[in-house]
Amino acid sequence: MLRLFDKARRAAPLLAEISLMFFLIGLFFPVKTAQSLGWAGIVLSGLVSLFNRPQLGRNWAWVTACGLMLFAGWWGMQVSPEPQMSWRAFWGYQTIGKGMLCAMMLVSIQFSPIQIRRLLGFLLVMLIARNLAMMIYGYQHPVFLGGADYSNQILLLGYRSQGDHILVLFPFVLAAVFCWRKHINAALGLMVFEIALLASTGWRGAWLGFAGACLLLLVLFRAWRILAGLVIGALSVGAISLLASADNIVALAIKRGFGDSQRAETVWRPVLDMISQSGWQGYGFGQARYLELIAAYSSAHQEKNIPIYGDAHNMVLNFAMAAGWLGALAFVAVVTSGIVLCLQRLRDKNLLPEQSILLAGTAAGWLGTYGLLGLTDQPHYNNLAVLAVLTSVALASNREVNPA
Repeated sequence: MLRLFDKARRAAPLLAEISLMFFLIGLFFPVKTAQSLGWAGIVLSGLVSLFNRPQLGRNWAWVTACGLMLFAGWWGMQVSPEPQMSWRAFWGYQTIGKGMLCAMMLVSIQFSPIQIRRLLGFLLVMLIARNLAMMIYGYQHPVFLGGADYSNQILLLGYRSQGDHILVLFPFVLAAVFCWRKHINAALGLMVFEIALLASTGWRGAWLGFAGACLLLLVLFRAWRILAGLVIGALSVGAISLLASADNIVALAIKRGFGDSQRAETVWRPVLDMISQSGWQGYGFGQARYLELIAAYSSAHQEKNIPIYGDAHNMVLNFAMAAGWLGALAFVAVVTSGIVLCLQRLRDKNLLPEQSILLAGTAAGWLGTYGLLGLTDQPHYNNLAVLAVLTSVALASNREVNPA
């Protein structure tokens, strides 16, 4: 029995690696089978390794943040009039629960440098695959060129909302170039392409998030020439868009400037009002629940002309609506600890390049996706699970000596 357990313990890192890739495929491309196999394998490998590694104690702050988020999911079920709907949203549609549980399990597993290198290559493949999927959708529905589909808000949002994967994945490419100092020209070409692709969404919050994520990496690695290239590239895309036509999506977004599009008065204030009416306890997770509440509020305050959106256009408010002050605290704790802890570990002088890339890319991904874009809009919840599991791998694999 002991020999069998020892074999399982030695196989746990490989099982975790394979399961993690399945889980990520299931998140980036809604494949339930891959997602289910992935998170089940991660939990199994984590349980096997739980008593073998000191990672849980060393990463107590991150484990606590993930645990707090799981508790917020339970609380959302308690305050919801339909507990099962809230629970399904938290664990199923939004994948928050699965992501946090997998993150807690992965903290007990230390990936080897070769495993991290394979994971980084896999993230590059995911970036390319998601880019292709986005381009295919954009070709089928040319909303960004001011065509006939531009007036169709569903198609427009369907294209625009795909751009957040760039904020999650591209920072790992940029960090890899800085650490390995290879393929710099190819990476710069990819950066220009990602800027153009992201520009075509007209998603100003995503532009801000991408700029913030890249800026963090450029400052961390003191890449001042590339910073200048990023600024020139962004300005060039903007200038070309403005000169090309007056009604393309980039030009229209630039003309809107830095305004909040009346979010403060017509979206955020009503949401704060509803949260206060619940005694800051929340109403439960799920978009259906949110739509029900905002529709009732809009009907009761017709003089305010409250638009009915599917979210609060602010992730802190989204979690506060779902689980009150506890939900908001859990979200802030996860994002803040994800950024701060990864940056702290980067100070370790004994880090291997693969470990530095993973830590820097994860910190930048958190900052761009939820630290900046999340303040003005709702990135996909699946990205929360993606960054959570990558954070655990990065924090647990920060020593020079790793298992093979």
